[in-house]
Amino acid sequence: MNNLDCWPFLVSANRDLDYRTIVAPDFMCEVGDANTLANTAGGKLTGENVAFYREIHKSKVGKFTIVFRVIETTLEDMGIEGSGVLKDSFGREIRLTEGIVIKGLLPDVIVTKDAIEMAHGMIIQPYREFWEWTSYQPAIPSVCFSLPQDSSESCLQYQKLDPYGVDIQKPQEPDKPKAPVFREVDPHKKSSKSQEWRSQRTNCFDGEVTSVTFLPKGNSIAIRYEHQQTIIISDSDFESNKNILFSNKDIGFSYPHPIAISPNGQYIASGIIKKIGDGVIKLWNIEEKKEHKEIHGHKNSEFSRIIPVAFTPDSEMLISGSKDKIIFFWDVKTGGKRGQPIENFVSEIRAIAVSPDEHSSIFVIGDGEGNIQSWNWNSRKKIKSFPAQGSSNRLPINSLAFSPDGKILISGGDDSSIKLWDVDSGEELNSGKHSARVRKVAFSPDGKLIVSGDDSGIIKIWDVKTMENVVLPRHDNAVTSLAFSPDGKTLASGSKDRTVRFWERV
Repeated sequence: MNNLDCWPFLVSANRDLDYRTIVAPDFMCEVGDANTLANTAGGKLTGENVAFYREIHKSKVGKFTIVFRVIETTLEDMGIEGSGVLKDSFGREIRLTEGIVIKGLLPDVIVTKDAIEMAHGMIIQPYREFWEWTSYQPAIPSVCFSLPQDSSESCLQYQKLDPYGVDIQKPQEPDKPKAPVFREVDPHKKSSKSQEWRSQRTNCFDGEVTSVTFLPKGNSIAIRYEHQQTIIISDSDFESNKNILFSNKDIGFSYPHPIAISPNGQYIASGIIKKIGDGVIKLWNIEEKKEHKEIHGHKNSEFSRIIPVAFTPDSEMLISGSKDKIIFFWDVKTGGKRGQPIENFVSEIRAIAVSPDEHSSIFVIGDGEGNIQSWNWNSRKKIKSFPAQGSSNRLPINSLAFSPDGKILISGGDDSSIKLWDVDSGEELNSGKHSARVRKVAFSPDGKLIVSGDDSGIIKIWDVKTMENVVLPRHDNAVTSLAFSPDGKTLASGSKDRTVRFWERV
């Protein structure tokens, strides 16, 4: 019998913090490489005797192998006060991605269920500590233990994932220097030129990317990422004009607030949580590169997370929604309230979209129970309730977007679907499916395409008329944001894998 050195690791979430590396090998923590595990480990729930196997080829600590499982567990099993399945503050069940790290690439490594259970026992106490965290803290180091390599014991059944850090695309032909084109491959269908895309480049950041948005004119892009809550504005080629608009290491509470840019390109807005119970909206003047206003108003409690913000077409008013189940309206110039808020929604406000039609005064909200409603921001009256998305399970809406003419609405949510709605009638026009919850949806500027991204890192580009779709090579973690450039020729995708990828329409 030979023994092999290995280290337990854990990637998970708690009530307040999204998925991140909680426990990592001590040698990875020492060099600040723990987040590689959050970027490379994850997936669907694994069966009783099943584990994922993956080789990591690029990291600060060299090559290593991970064997892990994805499970759900209870408060009682983790020794946390209370009962029932672990859930976050939105009521979503929390999964544990737990396993072992082994130095080197070991395709023949034997890992038994007992070994994984041993690693599980070593992460319970760190998870109890993590359960109380409300702000970012470094991963907790784990120590080495010996993994028996005894062929008499049955190895877990492996589901092998693609190696991380290895380009698995076929080499390009010498006479074809351009990147590969991704398109529908059904031989019975004609390929549409609007459905052909190729990869331009990938830019890496120091933290998970939570939002990307193109400015209304030119090729500049705004990006928010988790490291010190940084927001930058840059030319999309990143060759020049890379300006940090906001970065504050003292704001330790990390939450993936989206950013919104006013239609006139003058202002950018986003939610910021300074500490529990202190959720604010910050407005920056893009041209002057400085803070414009700090807006307070949502409830001063744990329910003060400001999730969506959206500008009206005239850029004079900002609409915000929060976990406090209230919609507020703000004057962009003064930062003061404009009229009475809309209160007493049945669930937290997860998404807001404003019609681009300057004459309609319509905005739409999506909540934590799958409800979609359209409202008039002048009269503060509800216009229509759409059929709930994922109505059987009351699953949250995560993203909403209007078509450029304001006639069609698209929604994406935890039921892993996208749905197209007629704004006037509330009728469902069409739908499409992902294999994981949909985090973000967007329309192209010409209204002919829809893009959607999910928790597994998949991006799909859909033809609005036919709902045919092309799948782009996946991110290594959840897609958090998607945006088309103003001319519709470029798509930007942000992800928890700390990258922004740019795709070019052929």
